[in-house]
Amino acid sequence: CFGSALAMIGEIKGAIELFSAITQKAPDSSLAWSRLGGLLLRQGKTREAAALLQRSLSLDPNHTRVRLELAKSLMDQNAFEPALVELQRVVSESPEDVDARILIGNVLRGCGREAEGVGHLQVAIKLQPENPRTHHNLGTLLSAMGQVDEPIKCYQRALRLKPDAWHIWVALGQLMVSLGRLEKGDRCFDIVIEHNPEHIVALAGKGAVFIRRGQYAEVVELLGPPISRGEREVNLVLAYSNACQQTGVHDGPIRLLREMLDLPQSKPAASMLWHTLAHHLDKVGSAKEAFFAYEQANKLRCLTFDPARHTAVTSATIQAFSPAAMSQMYSSSVRDERPVFIIGMPRSGTSLVEQILSAHSQVYGAGEREHVREIAGQISRTSGGSLSKGLLNGDPASFDVGVKGFLSRLETLGRGARFVTDKMPQNFLYLGLISRLFPGARVIHCRRNAEDTALSVFFQNFNATYGYSTDLAWIGVYYREYERLMTHWKESLVLPILEVDYEALVADPEVHIARMLDFMDLPLEQACLSPHENRRVVHTASCHQVRKPIYSSSVGRSERYSQWLTPLREALKR
Repeated sequence: CFGSALAMIGEIKGAIELFSAITQKAPDSSLAWSRLGGLLLRQGKTREAAALLQRSLSLDPNHTRVRLELAKSLMDQNAFEPALVELQRVVSESPEDVDARILIGNVLRGCGREAEGVGHLQVAIKLQPENPRTHHNLGTLLSAMGQVDEPIKCYQRALRLKPDAWHIWVALGQLMVSLGRLEKGDRCFDIVIEHNPEHIVALAGKGAVFIRRGQYAEVVELLGPPISRGEREVNLVLAYSNACQQTGVHDGPIRLLREMLDLPQSKPAASMLWHTLAHHLDKVGSAKEAFFAYEQANKLRCLTFDPARHTAVTSATIQAFSPAAMSQMYSSSVRDERPVFIIGMPRSGTSLVEQILSAHSQVYGAGEREHVREIAGQISRTSGGSLSKGLLNGDPASFDVGVKGFLSRLETLGRGARFVTDKMPQNFLYLGLISRLFPGARVIHCRRNAEDTALSVFFQNFNATYGYSTDLAWIGVYYREYERLMTHWKESLVLPILEVDYEALVADPEVHIARMLDFMDLPLEQACLSPHENRRVVHTASCHQVRKPIYSSSVGRSERYSQWLTPLREALKR
């Protein structure tokens, strides 16, 4: 009809006037109401559009395209649950509708139910393998779930199909930055900005790169102008606010973040906004408001953790890796001293220790490596999911290959350094495996006050694999089981393990830095005493702290939040 033709040539206002007139003359025309609602949706008038689309469906409930548009209008208002109801009906009636599968994946992510969304996206890819949107959306869901390699592959597949999909370049860049691959991430943003210099999300991405490099003033200079002219894209606001926090500016970002939280947001976006607001409130000493903000951020992440199962897994590990059992397991004959595993609870000082050691001329700090966990997974898969059985019954020749491959990667990373550190804190779970594969390795175990550690974990926006981090009682269980497992390792392993107390290290750095270097048979170098001058890029949650001279202000930090820590204390005592 003429109204549709007007819309096609961009005469939206005229088309709206025409369809409005039609609905007045023919109020029972489902088509007229749907076309009018669709036009308002294109103008961003989501609430008005939703009302008109619902009117259309009341007249013709079987109009699938209208139901999809209604779901879109609800999504734009962040009304994810009602949108999910509409899309589930479409999928049940039209299981091969790719648009519905893509939309339901996005809606489930907004609901914090990413794993369910993955199934829908996988179906969409089978239906339309050449559709870049399916690969892009699957990558986004997998990334939100904490996966690494597969999301990158998804984005790369999408870009091969549509090289000028700038939003996918941005998504790939954001993922690369989150993984610490700053050069690759920066290049992704530059590709976008070369074609669109005012691309707000790409600019925010470059701001995130600057933040990782400790260039906070550059972030404010880059992102301040679009913030001043009223741009309110979530990533832009987050990058700007994070940089302001590091430069000691809080009042403006607090107002800005609260302004953003007054607007409808998806759960992931709202969680990040609450989290950043909480950091600012903590810095200005507003403990009650800060704790509330951290609680909101963690609740919106909708992560899960099974304390009973985790406790059972710890018990099974202790039993499977008894001294008697380990004496029967594979043991590498390679006594390479290069690996140094820095372990402990997250937020226990592992980043500081690595920063100190990597300042030494004979040490390379490799950051958090996934290698040990990957090796554990490979061995487990060969024996029905049991790591201990794999080490008992596996092929020694294949283990030798794995050990040599790991050491070769260290050689490449370390560029000839005598020692290469791996500061994946959770490697404490795999010390039994490490003792069998890398008997020449050293272990530095970082310890910190339980309540300070737990609170710092609660205050961090970790990825989805840290489900326990969003609830104080869960953190208490995880900490308790970590201590139980470490007690077992210290009693059972012959690996050299040095324990470093965070509180002692920051109170008397020279003594304890000398002690760590002596443990590694290294001479003291002055650079180790000034780790904040070490310009290596740090990719963990501690990237801001390690750029400062060693300080003790985090000791006893939990005292300010003492009145809210009862669930943690009860879990620690059980």
